Amino acid sequence: MIIGVGTDLVPIERVQRLWARHGSRALERILTEPEQALAASQRDPVRFLAMRFAGKEAVAKAFGTGFRGLVSLQSLSILPDAWGKPVVRCSDALDAELDRRGIVGVEVSLSDAAGLVLAFAVVWGGSASVSGPAGSRG
Repeated sequence: MIIGVGTDLVPIERVQRLWARHGSRALERILTEPEQALAASQRDPVRFLAMRFAGKEAVAKAFGTGFRGLVSLQSLSILPDAWGKPVVRCSDALDAELDRRGIVGVEVSLSDAAGLVLAFAVVWGGSASVSGPAGSRG
């Protein structure tokens, strides 16, 4: 059962200005350590930062909370699986809260074109077997 959906649209130029003002401090504020390590290997770290920010914002909206309480930029990581698909990973504390709320899966899709980044997230509950094995969380 779908519990929530969320989207976010981020102009890459806005993140470019953030990067110009704050540099690596922007990475440290928005990205978790595993994401920061991945960002260091990217040809375009600004695009990477914009995509992760949009993804986290979409997930926070799908949770129905926005960024508050246990849902923060640092409690969510979006990392690629072996095929490059973005997978949402939650901090232990957030993971426990999602379990309490009956959330068993989170999916996020990231795309960019024409200077914009679009993220779309779906959160579902119920049994994992009903939702299928493709979901991610944890």
